Amino acid sequence: MSTCNGTEEPAAAVAAMLRRLQERVAQLEAENERLLSVQRAATGLATGSQPVQREQALCLPRKRRRSMFSDSSTGGECLDEVDSCTRLSNGDNAGWVPFKEEAEGDVKEEEEEGWTTAGSTTSTKKAAGSSTSPKKASGFHVSESGKHSDSDVDDDVGDADWMPSKEEAERDDDDDDEEEEEWTPARTSLTPRKTAGSSTSPKKAARSSSSPKKTAWSSTSPKKTAWSSTSPKKTAWSSTSPKKAARSSTSPRKAGWSSPSPRKGTRQRRGSAASASQGSTGGEEEGRPWLDDSTEDHLPPQPEFQPLRTPGPQITQGAEYTALQLFRLFFTDAMLDTLVRNTNKFGAKHHKKKWTDITLPDLFSYMSMLIYMGLSQLPAITDYWKQAKPYNLSFPRSVISGIKFQLITTAIHMSNPDDDAANDARIGTAEYDRLQKVKPMYTELQEACRNNFHPYQHLSVDERMVATKARIGFKQHQKDKPTKWGYKLFVLADSRFGYTWNFFIYEGKSSEASQALVAGKGLSYDSVMQLLPTEALGAGYKLYVDNFYTSPELFKDLLEKMVWACGTIRPNRKGFPTDRPGALDKKSPRGTIRWIREDPLLFVQWKDSRDVHMCSTMHQAHAGETIQRSLKGADGKYSPQDVPVPPAVRDYNKHMGGVDYSDALIGYYNVLHKTSRWYRTLFFHFIDIAITNAFILHKEIALSKGEKPKTQKGFRERLLVEMSEAGSPSTAIPPPSAPYLLRGMHLPVYIGGNATSGRRRCTVCQLKTPIVCEACDRPFCFVSARNCYNDWHKQKIP
Repeated sequence: MSTCNGTEEPAAAVAAMLRRLQERVAQLEAENERLLSVQRAATGLATGSQPVQREQALCLPRKRRRSMFSDSSTGGECLDEVDSCTRLSNGDNAGWVPFKEEAEGDVKEEEEEGWTTAGSTTSTKKAAGSSTSPKKASGFHVSESGKHSDSDVDDDVGDADWMPSKEEAERDDDDDDEEEEEWTPARTSLTPRKTAGSSTSPKKAARSSSSPKKTAWSSTSPKKTAWSSTSPKKTAWSSTSPKKAARSSTSPRKAGWSSPSPRKGTRQRRGSAASASQGSTGGEEEGRPWLDDSTEDHLPPQPEFQPLRTPGPQITQGAEYTALQLFRLFFTDAMLDTLVRNTNKFGAKHHKKKWTDITLPDLFSYMSMLIYMGLSQLPAITDYWKQAKPYNLSFPRSVISGIKFQLITTAIHMSNPDDDAANDARIGTAEYDRLQKVKPMYTELQEACRNNFHPYQHLSVDERMVATKARIGFKQHQKDKPTKWGYKLFVLADSRFGYTWNFFIYEGKSSEASQALVAGKGLSYDSVMQLLPTEALGAGYKLYVDNFYTSPELFKDLLEKMVWACGTIRPNRKGFPTDRPGALDKKSPRGTIRWIREDPLLFVQWKDSRDVHMCSTMHQAHAGETIQRSLKGADGKYSPQDVPVPPAVRDYNKHMGGVDYSDALIGYYNVLHKTSRWYRTLFFHFIDIAITNAFILHKEIALSKGEKPKTQKGFRERLLVEMSEAGSPSTAIPPPSAPYLLRGMHLPVYIGGNATSGRRRCTVCQLKTPIVCEACDRPFCFVSARNCYNDWHKQKIP
């Protein structure tokens, strides 16, 4: 029962809907018929009012003309003259249209009176044949006086019994421009494309006349009637075909047009002479063109250097510092104690059977061996403890055993394992910290770098890549860097010595910290502001950055903090004057300078092997300085020649390399080696930062005393020796001494009862042998092919 009711109810609803639709269609048809009758009355061609003449028949559909005149009046010929006129697309007998000759005459009269478009070259034939011709679009005949015959028009259609004068038409046309959304041709049936398509198809014309609203609005609205019949501007636009209008010289946007006597206060059109002159004036007001080096430029006010502390090492003056003491300024006692404590906790948790707690001397021995590996690199870590040739290195065994070194490497930990477990539970939330495992040492090292040195006036900011192959989310790719894949660090360095004064690790776009960083004005802007705390530096600093950071907004904000800046800039950066005339082009000779000063910013273009774009708040555009470049002469040979160079380019090349210099110092003897844990890579890099900064302090101290500083290699050698002396005694088996070798008789004896039982590895070649030295208790090969027994004893016994 419920199924039947459910079926009947939708059927009744559908039937009711159909009835309402049919009623609505009937209402629309009645309204359309009423409007058509009103239109026929307005044009004097009401049905049945008078006999249909040949002139009136030209406005009838083609099929109806053929049926009326093909046999009697034309002798079987069709009225081809209908091609010279076009009906409106709102039904049969929609309105009177002029003949070709009459339309041409009206156009000529309008041209004589000054009503045609300025610069228009449209032919009268096209104007007469267009569906939006002034007389066709109106829907009624317009006499020479500008008025039409009186006829009653329904109020719903509009007051069609009047014709505006020339001045009123111009005023209405300006009003239409301001109310463009109301009369946009694309919304009406009077568009050139639609009219052209409907002038030869009765079916389309019948379909287009079925909308009473469009018919009334497009045919008899007084404002639109005036626009379509008397506006010369719209006539010029609509008198060409839609496809040709875009290419025609009469396009109002290309050719430009204006009324013969524009009224005061009339808005000028784009493309007109008045608007062009205004545009050029406005361009000059908005910004000046690029100038060359023949135009003088003033030097902006130079900064007064006022640092908060004396630039240089912040240590006790006159005191003697060893290499280990300088290193411990960055790896402080608190950092080392935290490192030992967390390493023991992690080792006891993950290496229960093998682990024994380490002490601070053990940590010194371990780091001493890391520095040694940076100076003397071998293919594998185990090679440092091999006793066979060609290795047989004595220093590693004297510092720490290979087993203990590898065990500490697997357990070294900078953070508390309990805090790591709590942080891992927050994965996927905003509280999760990607750098939790390096944070204790990471933050303390940042503070130590800022406390032990105050930079000089010139600073630079750049990125640094720490190589890694770890599969982790914040590993970055830098195609323009020597190290393509790794962790990205943003670094602020002293341009003179390459001292790493401040840095932070970039965690990637998806991290909460990075999103908070770029929530302001972008990564490039916020990273500079984060690295440059002016409250800890002072005023009057000069900062150099590359085109990743340079922006007019950043330089203006830095200037407010009393920091002057200079750097290369990308031409597509917001605020760079790219639309000014006089810029460099491909034919500009090498050394050409172009500049624009928009205080406090100076933009410079310099032609070198390619275009160089600079922005500065502290330089002059040109100062007569030159630089040598190899140029091709008139004889076709290259020779060194002097070319002009802007001061901004010269100073940028001199002071921008602070971070690159620091990277080079680290890269010569870095302690970085392969590891299975991502945070150990950063731990090794922290050691490199501490050693490099300690070496720069040593260099500054030696220069202040007039002494010759050590090289970085010599400084690292001294540091590892001091660390090994402060370390714990090695548990490795020491090499035998000479007196021990001279005790007793060194005779080869068998280990077991036969040649195969109890064999041991040879001390020299590591192959199995059944022979051992009786005095040394060392296995040796003692065969004709390899006499390791004699070779080893000849070297050890004098």
